[in-house]
Amino acid sequence: MKTPVELQWQANASANTRGYLVERAFQTSGPWEVLTPRGTTARQYTDREARPGSTLFYRLRAIGPRGDVGEPCLPLPVNVRGEVPAAPAGLAAEVGHSRVRLNWQMVAGAAAYHVERRAGESRAWSRLTSTATPETRYDDVYGGSPGGRFEYRVYAVAPDEQTGELGPALAVALPDTTPPPPPPITASSGENGRVRLAFRAAAPEADTALVLVLRGAGAEEPGLVIGDPITVGKGEFIDSWVEAGKRYVYRLVAVDAAGNRGDPGVAVQVRVGAPPLAVPGRPEARYLAEPFAHVKLTFAAPPKGLRVLVEAGEGKGEGKGEGEHWRPAAGPVVGGEAIDPAPSRATPRYRLRYQSGNGGQGEASAEVVVGVP
Repeated sequence: MKTPVELQWQANASANTRGYLVERAFQTSGPWEVLTPRGTTARQYTDREARPGSTLFYRLRAIGPRGDVGEPCLPLPVNVRGEVPAAPAGLAAEVGHSRVRLNWQMVAGAAAYHVERRAGESRAWSRLTSTATPETRYDDVYGGSPGGRFEYRVYAVAPDEQTGELGPALAVALPDTTPPPPPPITASSGENGRVRLAFRAAAPEADTALVLVLRGAGAEEPGLVIGDPITVGKGEFIDSWVEAGKRYVYRLVAVDAAGNRGDPGVAVQVRVGAPPLAVPGRPEARYLAEPFAHVKLTFAAPPKGLRVLVEAGEGKGEGKGEGEHWRPAAGPVVGGEAIDPAPSRATPRYRLRYQSGNGGQGEASAEVVVGVP
């Protein structure tokens, strides 16, 4: 693209001047190029070869009546300016997890472009390009973000460094790529043969949508996800698929609404205690006088690994009122019946308990009352 340079000057006061030579150079020291080799009698000249963005120097020489040429005048510097570039059109964006790639259409006569951005609801624009880029593409590498919005706009720069009009702003929605912090475990228990974990969401709580539970055998293991994801509002996880006496290590992982998964939290070790023993069913009992006075009890055989203790009640009975006392009457037995060879002379009462291999006892069954003739 070329921009005409219009030169004008006043007539020489000397009557002997019959024309002028116009010279041009890129430096004041020359070399000088004669633009009017045949001279000109006009007092103006148009240089149509000037290019925008360049600085040219011009000077004149007077031509005498016999064709002699006078000394040149002082050089005149001219900064050649072109047309103001138009606003870039077609601004589009490709949004990735860590960068926004912008593309726009080329502007005729533009030498380069500047890109500006503003975030969210901010009114202030900041220029992203420290130096103008000659490409019609720009990558804004912003790293991760919790979401939000950017706006972009582009303007062209001419070869003479004139800036063009701003193009229309483009709003870009950013993906949420920032993982949430791990939820802290606030309490843990291995009682009754299961593991219970209490937790809460780490601040800011709104960043956590779901919680994953990792379980491993040791603190050095990363662990595997167990169970289904838990909502933050539940605040509790119960692991029943454990063995009594073993130790397990748990970590929690937060997942946000965008599906970003955070790092595992601090490991918590839990030892699983023995599960509670089942409660036996109510036994059946009857008084027998032969071959000796005794009470025979029948009941369901205990689960594998458990035994049955038979207790006889003395006192007021029916509950745990004042004066109530229970004594061992038979057992432990592994079958489905037992005998009390010394039943109470009053109305006998009986109940059962399960006993584990390590001596632990469960809750008592409902009692049965035996009538004595």
